[in-house]
Amino acid sequence: MAALTGTLRARLLSPGLVFLLALLAGCDVPLGPGFHVSRESVTVRYQPGAPNFHYTVRAVVRNSGNRPLGAVRIQVALRQRTGTAEASTAGPQGTAASAAAEGERLSFALPFQPPLGRKQTRRQAPFGYVVPVHGDAVLLEPQDWFPVFLPPKGLFADGEPRAPKTRLDIFVPAGYGVLTNGRALAVRHGLRGGASEYRFETRNGEFLPFLLIARYAEETIGNGKARVAFWTRRTLPTACAESFATHLQTTATFYRSTFAVARRGERPIPFIERPAGIASPISDEAGGFGSVPGGIVFSLPATELCAQPSRFFFSADRALAATWFGWAVEPEPGSRAILAAGAQRYAAVAAEERTGGAAARDRQIARLLGEYDHDATLAAPVAPARLTPRSMPLQRRMAGIQSALSLIALQDRFGAQPVERALAHLVRSLRGKSAGLNELRSALEEETGHNLYDFFNRWLGRAEIPAAFRRSYSGTARAGRQGQSNLKSRRTP
Repeated sequence: MAALTGTLRARLLSPGLVFLLALLAGCDVPLGPGFHVSRESVTVRYQPGAPNFHYTVRAVVRNSGNRPLGAVRIQVALRQRTGTAEASTAGPQGTAASAAAEGERLSFALPFQPPLGRKQTRRQAPFGYVVPVHGDAVLLEPQDWFPVFLPPKGLFADGEPRAPKTRLDIFVPAGYGVLTNGRALAVRHGLRGGASEYRFETRNGEFLPFLLIARYAEETIGNGKARVAFWTRRTLPTACAESFATHLQTTATFYRSTFAVARRGERPIPFIERPAGIASPISDEAGGFGSVPGGIVFSLPATELCAQPSRFFFSADRALAATWFGWAVEPEPGSRAILAAGAQRYAAVAAEERTGGAAARDRQIARLLGEYDHDATLAAPVAPARLTPRSMPLQRRMAGIQSALSLIALQDRFGAQPVERALAHLVRSLRGKSAGLNELRSALEEETGHNLYDFFNRWLGRAEIPAAFRRSYSGTARAGRQGQSNLKSRRTP
């Protein structure tokens, strides 16, 4: 073995290989295909009552590879929940159409004629897309509308498919407002036919923009980074809006300081009433609440929402936590119940503990246990690490609860700070990328200083909540903790 190791070392350090590596390091052109998008703009035109949603993409592309560039691919991000979607594009090569089955996304090849030579830069001819939508108001997640250039494929491929800045020009009829998580630049009213133009800018490194187009009441409460912008069919009663705004301001401040900043600038937190219809595919997993990057979507009737706002604070906190766990880091297939639903619930429990102490934390844990046990009477639990695309929604919900409780069990063992630091590290280091169970375990092991293989296997590899955890949160155990300080549960090991 020693001789083999010596032979390998000698080969790795051979003069020929050293020369080759030095040569590669000195190349100013990558060895594979590549391109960089330097400027990009997207123009959207929306007409209520019409079945189509039109947008046009323009971009300036530089060939950064080692061969002529014949085309780039762009993904029309329309992600269908059900049925088959279709979109069409009209460009200099004529009109093409594409279709995608459920769960897939549409994409097109945008050709350069003639091909783009090495180091050359050219403005790509504009391509227009027609995507079917319905309804008098539209709320779309980023992956359901925003066009994305796909990175090049191949060994040593080089690419920066997002421009440093993308300008959004959105044209809507009179009376309609527009909301995204991009930076507002300008608004022009009174255009031809009474239309209005809303201009925004989104930057590479920030969240892809969601899009709301609606004839809604708008109200902003608060100041600085803690503002909440309400977009609802009718203005919410003042006491109701102020109650949610005050609570969400506290929660958002806690999330930003604990799990790393995931929202730049001083844009307010959107609190949006979800439009009805298939043009609004926002999840309602959190008790009538869904999420957009940096904000919250609710689908409950305003009368129910405002009858007792505090009933919905936990669900709203969980939906807001999706900004960090679900949008900032995209869970790998099979890990969503752990890295999104589980981490979101854990974050909401932590926010509850921060404001209400150990007693509030215990109440939420008891509530999660009760929800799990109720769901288990309706469907057989599945281990969080063994979920499949065929798993039932109730099984996914139980897996999310079990995942959240596993993080709470780690907090009980090591204190809150190592768990929160691990989650914050995950957000900082993998923002804009995908992550799975291995990345989560690695971060937790780094912060706790312990091998957590057995813990993960017991909590996430089995379809049950450990009995020891249940005993620690029985009625008697909870009563014994009522007088304890909130700081004790946040000890540092």
